[in-house]
Amino acid sequence: MITSEQAMSMKPQPEIFKYAFQQTGAESHNSLMIGDALDIDVLGAARVGMDQVYFNPHSNPHTDYPTYEISCLSALKNIV
Repeated sequence: MITSEQAMSMKPQPEIFKYAFQQTGAESHNSLMIGDALDIDVLGAARVGMDQVYFNPHSNPHTDYPTYEISCLSALKNIV
């Protein structure tokens, strides 16, 4: 788990994602951000080149284009 206190940055700033990559040895092109906030989770991940899964349980309309969009968490098994 990576916290904003550890990274000294908060989503959607790229520094928190870069810190997570540094700490885990992961790379953006083979990482996946799963979140329920388009403006924080999805946008932040997209800025650093990560694929994103937008968890939208109420199917709220929006004009953004996440890599994936799901309305129930069980749908993750079809993505990962």
